[in-house]
Amino acid sequence: MIFFILLFPVLSDSMKNLINKINTFSLQFNAFAGHWAGGKVPDELIALKDLLAGINQDANAIINKQSGGTENFDSLIDLLNEIVFEVDINGNFTFMNDYGIQKLELNKAELQQGRLNMSAVVHPHDVEKARASILNNRFGKRTSGIEYRLVTASGKEIIVQIFNSPIVVNNVMMGLRGLAVDISNRKKIETDLHNSVEKYKGIFNNSPLAIGYYTRNGILTDCNEKFAMMLGSSREVLQGFNIFRDLKNEGILTAMRDSLEKGTGTFEGVYQAVLTQRKAPARVLFQGIRDENGNIFGGVALAEDISQRVQAENALKASEAKFRALVENIGEGAGITDVNNTFLFSNPMANKIFGVENEGLTGRSLIDFMTKGEFERVIIETNKRKKGLKSSYEIEIVRPDGQTRDLLVTATPNDNEKGEYISTLGIFRDITERKKIERDLKNAHKTLLINNRELKLAKEKAEESDRLKSAFLATMNHELRTPLNHIIGLSELIDSSMPSGEIEDFAGQINQSGINLLSLINDIFQTIELEMGDAKPLYLKLDLKEFFSKVLKDAIQHRANLKKTHINIFFDLPPLNTEPYFTTDKSMLKKVFDNLIHNAIKFTNDGEIRFGIINADSSQFTFFVKDTGIGIPHEKQQLIFERFRQVDERLKREYGGTGLGLYYSKKIVELLNGKIWFDSVEGIGSTFFFSLSSTEF
Repeated sequence: MIFFILLFPVLSDSMKNLINKINTFSLQFNAFAGHWAGGKVPDELIALKDLLAGINQDANAIINKQSGGTENFDSLIDLLNEIVFEVDINGNFTFMNDYGIQKLELNKAELQQGRLNMSAVVHPHDVEKARASILNNRFGKRTSGIEYRLVTASGKEIIVQIFNSPIVVNNVMMGLRGLAVDISNRKKIETDLHNSVEKYKGIFNNSPLAIGYYTRNGILTDCNEKFAMMLGSSREVLQGFNIFRDLKNEGILTAMRDSLEKGTGTFEGVYQAVLTQRKAPARVLFQGIRDENGNIFGGVALAEDISQRVQAENALKASEAKFRALVENIGEGAGITDVNNTFLFSNPMANKIFGVENEGLTGRSLIDFMTKGEFERVIIETNKRKKGLKSSYEIEIVRPDGQTRDLLVTATPNDNEKGEYISTLGIFRDITERKKIERDLKNAHKTLLINNRELKLAKEKAEESDRLKSAFLATMNHELRTPLNHIIGLSELIDSSMPSGEIEDFAGQINQSGINLLSLINDIFQTIELEMGDAKPLYLKLDLKEFFSKVLKDAIQHRANLKKTHINIFFDLPPLNTEPYFTTDKSMLKKVFDNLIHNAIKFTNDGEIRFGIINADSSQFTFFVKDTGIGIPHEKQQLIFERFRQVDERLKREYGGTGLGLYYSKKIVELLNGKIWFDSVEGIGSTFFFSLSSTEF
């Protein structure tokens, strides 16, 4: 790379003269720039023209003289498998060899024309660093060896190391020339090596095993903290420790020699710490390490202090001797499991409960018998043992013969002399039959609850039926008596001697009372017909304009009957995209509108009533009836579609009515496969909507 920088040609005297003339040209050009702007052709222009001609002549001479050297130099650059470049002080490329152009997938024409800036190839996060490099070179600071990320035209990132030097003309820095070495593979290797080393350190330092490395001469070259603790020392003190000379344990030394001669060696027994003289049981695996030729040049020792295991085994033997006679003769299953739920002991009853009378439970895991749903429960209970807690819990097991059994488990933790948890004593009671009885009782209780619920519903239904019957009789008592009394009373008053006008008035009132009575009876029978499912819609195509004209006429008549002619009634029919026809049951639709409009008139004292259509498309119409009446309290709105219901029983006395109108309207809309709903604000008014579908236009 240094070789490349030295290869750049030194400016010849001729080239220096050429540069001086160019600088002179620049100075003179600035001098006459003001005159040029005013439109006058100055004398200086003639001098500049002559100077330019001289520059061209000198440049041609230099090119001809040095062409052979330049060709050789260019050939040498093209042989380099690295990126060679030049940039001006603005970061625009003025040169790049073919290898660099191909490597970065650049447009050679754009580069040669000076239209390609370094920001096009430098990673966005490194652009400022590259610009700083140019500035540092301008101020005499060398920046070679800096790493950058380049980005090819296709988006591929390349890590390079830049070696550059300034291009200086007449003590003025004109740009940089340099070499970019692709170090992507080196960086990847460095990263992988670093990660590998860190991973090894993590394993080495945090391993639960004691690890130590040694040479063929038995010299300890490195070890982790656990290894140092087992030897009763520290890592620093043990560096260079001679195992063959200073360790007085023939079993360990023999296993270590085996690893250096045969490749492996194993020791299990009591060892003595070098400095503390502490004795403890251990298991050590020695493994020889071979070079590329297969020769063993050293080894690694993997040691484990098995004190806890030996202590647990000793404690278990003592415990077995104490309880064996007892547990083998009790009528319930008993067993001992280790910290991993593996059976260390089981009595004959436990073997029988788990269905392994011949082979026994020893060596098998309790988890092997668990159903999928019980696995988590066993883990939770095991964690309780580790905390020194005793508990009783129920589990379901699956025996090898496929039978499932329900067990009640009483688990007690066993600790060693240090209070450390080492095993669990479990008592297993087969409660399969008891659970079956409990399930049967639970099912019987569930059935009883269902029966009670059904009885309660039947009772409530009967009470509701009784209430409805009472309400019906009370309503009919009033609604039937009123028109009948009216008819009878007026009939008795009519006399042949009365003026004809008065007779006609009485006759009209009798007729209206008869109509009201007939309407009431029709409502009752139509409601019964709907509830029994006997009502069948008769679908016919009806003219909406004609239909609503009839609805409006009847509404105006009903308004007059109630003596509320001061209330305005409006009919809204928006523009329709199709002909004004709708296929449905005309009489049922008319009945819904009559009920809703009659209610609106009845409960509206001032204002207006509107009805008609608010939405219509090719398949569904939405109808409405809107009033400015008394409205419906929010807490009563869920009741208004029930039979014989009114918002307030006091309203029945004031406004009359059977309480069947809205119930009947809802039943009709549902029979026509529609839906009905409303919006209401107490004291402001109500709007009832219902939507119906039409299949023909």
